[in-house]
Amino acid sequence: GPLRGTVQKWLLQKKECSERNTLLDELIDFPTTFMKHTGIEGSYLYDDEDVGAWEAEARRWARTLLLVTSEEHHFKQIFTFLEKCGNKLSEHSSTRKCADVKFFIIIICLIEELEVRQKKLVHQNNAIAGGGSDTTNGLEHRALTQMFEKSLLSVLENMVAFSKQSCSVFWLKNTDNMDLPCSIKGRLGGPSQRRLATSITSSVLQCIWSMRCVSSVVSWCNHYTSDVSFHSAFSFLWEFCWEVIQHCTYATEIGAELHLAAYEALAYVLAALSTAPFSQFLDFMETKQTNQTIILSLDLLATTFLGNINNLLTNGVLTRSRRAVLMCWKTPFYPFLAAVMRMNLR
Repeated sequence: GPLRGTVQKWLLQKKECSERNTLLDELIDFPTTFMKHTGIEGSYLYDDEDVGAWEAEARRWARTLLLVTSEEHHFKQIFTFLEKCGNKLSEHSSTRKCADVKFFIIIICLIEELEVRQKKLVHQNNAIAGGGSDTTNGLEHRALTQMFEKSLLSVLENMVAFSKQSCSVFWLKNTDNMDLPCSIKGRLGGPSQRRLATSITSSVLQCIWSMRCVSSVVSWCNHYTSDVSFHSAFSFLWEFCWEVIQHCTYATEIGAELHLAAYEALAYVLAALSTAPFSQFLDFMETKQTNQTIILSLDLLATTFLGNINNLLTNGVLTRSRRAVLMCWKTPFYPFLAAVMRMNLR
């Protein structure tokens, strides 16, 4: 906003007047302390409220970081730490459940803040296209994005592998005997809560945020590079998209809730797929529909999606508040389909 420049100058003045910049030190150390904190000792379960608080904290950090940090080695220190965390995604441990989700949150918040900064630079003076000032607190914005992009690409494969494994929670079949927490059964008013056991909620959130992170990384990096590693990542996103769209809900409330969560993850995937080259869509559809034209494949994609999601809305398994949530996650499919059709017409 209009106060951003004033706040930035004030923060930088405070830095110059202090022998030891405590704020900057805390910003650099934030990812380490943030991911170590797990709340109640011995408890590694979490819900939407916990994740919402983590996201708000990480978003404030990312915004402040780009306001006060001007040295390249500060960013390198943070990105190196995130690379190490990304390489540990394959380590399976209950103690890492919170850390993994917090890792995805930090990545997403950094990407979103860099996107805001990029839009601001272009809006102010067309810096990228016109060759004007292209700096972020003394550090070239393009150099920063390239540095971050390199770190993300080094761990993208691990992110995809982690997401593939965590997605299994969406297809659980034996859900009949899973009791809902009393806090959900007796809740009146407030935001609509997932009607799932706490342990399943944690796994569902882990999968949603991992899919959201992969989608954000692929979509953001796709603007800056055409790295070959994107092919496997985009293929995975197409596979997930197809699996969710053709999945049929199991006739239980928990089965419907899991399907709803899958649609929530799909919304972020569709946004990323809208930026994918149309040739990748063709390659994927050829493996699925070898004897049909691309138009028929698009028709099949749309009709299957609408049929299954409308069935989930009308079969009476979901509560009214949860059906309203599902309607929100139904909407992103239409811009995606329109984007694919535009690419097809080209």
